[in-house]
This record gives sequence, structure tokens and C-alpha cells, in this order.
Amino acid sequence: MKKFSILVGVFAVLVVLGSMAGTPIQARALVAQANTPSTPQATAQTFTGTIAKSGDTFTLNDSANKTTYTLDDTQRASQFVGKSVKVTGTLDSQTKMIHVQSIQAG
Repeated sequence: MKKFSILVGVFAVLVVLGSMAGTPIQARALVAQANTPSTPQATAQTFTGTIAKSGDTFTLNDSANKTTYTLDDTQRASQFVGKSVKVTGTLDSQTKMIHVQSIQAG
């Protein structure tokens, strides 16, 4: 009977240790999940207007919507100053900055 009690005790310890074996992995998965942004990626949009330069900054002036956007790609924008264009990119609505993917003469 004493051997049986010892075996049950050892078995119980092994069960507890076995159930704890996955804990670090589960904890890492929870941390990774918590660090994953829940906001969806912004989708590209097309904006039309005229490109202007002010200092080192280039903007797209959309007269139809009476809105001015800052463009993040100065190299592309510099080729179209004063011209009507179509800008494709993603908009950061808080800063009104367009992250430019392409600019075409409009």
C-alpha cells in the first residue's frame, strides 16, 4: 500500500510538472498577441490636386475638397511643382500626410 501511495504521489507531481511545461510558450504567445497592432493596414487612395512647395515641404492642394495634404516623398513631388496630379498613397488622417506610392500628371 505504501508503494502505491508513493506511485500516486510521483504521478501527481509529474502531472503538475507536465501541465506547467507549456506555460512559457503560452506566455510568449500571449505577449506576441498583445504586441500585434489591432488596427487594419491603411488602403491606398487616389488624391487629385496641385503640388506646391513651401520651404522643404511639398503639399498637394485639393481645391475641390478645400484640403491641403503634406507629401512624404519630396523627390517624386519635386518633379511636379505647380502641376495638376493624381497622387496614390495612404493617408495619415491625424497629420494629413500622404505616404506616397506614386504621382502621375493629372
